[in-house]
Amino acid sequence: LIKCVDARWRRFRYATYTSLFAFFLPFAHSDYAQAALPYELQWKYLVPGALQSVVINGDSLAFIGSAEGRIVAVRHRDGERLWLRRDMGPVHRVPVLWQDMLFVADTWGQVSAFAAATGELRWQFHRLGRGDCALIAADSLVYASAADGWLYALDSYSGQERWRTRLGLRGELALQIWDGRIYASAGGSLVVIEASSGLHLGEIALKALVVARPFVDAQKIYIATGDGYVRAYRTGDRQLLWSLRLGAKVRESFAVVGEQLVCVADNGFLYGIHHKEGVLAWRIPLSGGAFGGVVLGARGEVFAGSQDGGVIAVEPKSGNVLWRAQIGRGKGVHLASYLDGLWAAADDDYVYAFAEPRRVLGTGALLWDMWWEVLVYGEKTGYRRQIARQSAGGGWRIEEEEADWRGGFRRSSNWLQMDAGYRPLALGEKKLEGNQIVDIDAQWQGRALVVQRSLAGYSLVDTIAIEE
Repeated sequence: LIKCVDARWRRFRYATYTSLFAFFLPFAHSDYAQAALPYELQWKYLVPGALQSVVINGDSLAFIGSAEGRIVAVRHRDGERLWLRRDMGPVHRVPVLWQDMLFVADTWGQVSAFAAATGELRWQFHRLGRGDCALIAADSLVYASAADGWLYALDSYSGQERWRTRLGLRGELALQIWDGRIYASAGGSLVVIEASSGLHLGEIALKALVVARPFVDAQKIYIATGDGYVRAYRTGDRQLLWSLRLGAKVRESFAVVGEQLVCVADNGFLYGIHHKEGVLAWRIPLSGGAFGGVVLGARGEVFAGSQDGGVIAVEPKSGNVLWRAQIGRGKGVHLASYLDGLWAAADDDYVYAFAEPRRVLGTGALLWDMWWEVLVYGEKTGYRRQIARQSAGGGWRIEEEEADWRGGFRRSSNWLQMDAGYRPLALGEKKLEGNQIVDIDAQWQGRALVVQRSLAGYSLVDTIAIEE
């Protein structure tokens, strides 16, 4: 607690330094990762109806599709918007990024191809009917499994239709490709189609609708159906290997990590299944019920979101909970993988980007140097920068700089120095607004903080009593 001797000191912006302490807390406790989300918030982006948004990642850009018919490209490192398209119907399915092109399907019956770097429209294809459409791409073709009951194969460069085949009624628009073969839901079966020609190679009769995207590898095909079962078939001859009844429908997709097949079901549980034997390894309840499917993390953990805005991370082999966190306003959070972290679309209409803390240990080392550009209606109006360094003797120095040129020019810089035990030693602030410069310097001296403020050549010294 800080007790002020001079009432004028109460106007001092010590809240700035409180936020800097909070910014640095992840380094103060070794068990931090067990107690809260161990990823840093990089930035957040306003997306109306964010809970219904979908995200796909590229090398340097991420693409967000919304239920309002928009696709926006944002930069990974700082969240700056590079381009925006508004000329589509609602986008409910994850777009596909292939080479330098982005493929998007909307509910109005269009499949659109854009230049990923600029948003330039390359081509559009109109399906026979409306509704959702799932996309995948391989080689020089993009495949669209649509709610109109058809599977389309389109040339990736021109959008010209190569072939189409009738799938008919189905549950989920389940679509997967492996080794030149497409696996697609078709009523009560999963059909296998030659990707290059559209020739039907066979099917797996399920007597129930497919409810999640199948997972296919060289050995097995994992399928979830509406009767509450997860089944594994041999990839070569499509013979049943095992079946396990969960009693609930799997949501969205599977993740395979080591020996475990992990999924989220609509009964509000996260499941781990031994994919060789088909036996249940563990299950974990999600507070408030499930929201979205399972997401594989960069550290090998799996994430799941819940309807009350909770995020849970689990070690897939043991089922041990690594951490829990809360995002948004408590009405749901939808997750997606993000390079070395994760995306979280929340009920507050923001999409959040989290990533691994950027730190390099060593005396004098730069722990992080991060920039944010401040944008208002797409126009840059300022910036913010934060730097943290490790000082000689194990101490730390945190610096923050902000600039804003709306209605004039304002700039401020702050710094905070602390020792190896995270005790503050000194701090400072400089503010430039118009033609005025305000300087504040402070030093901790035992149980007192001595502060000197300067303005227009005049200085004022205050002493503040400190309680441990």
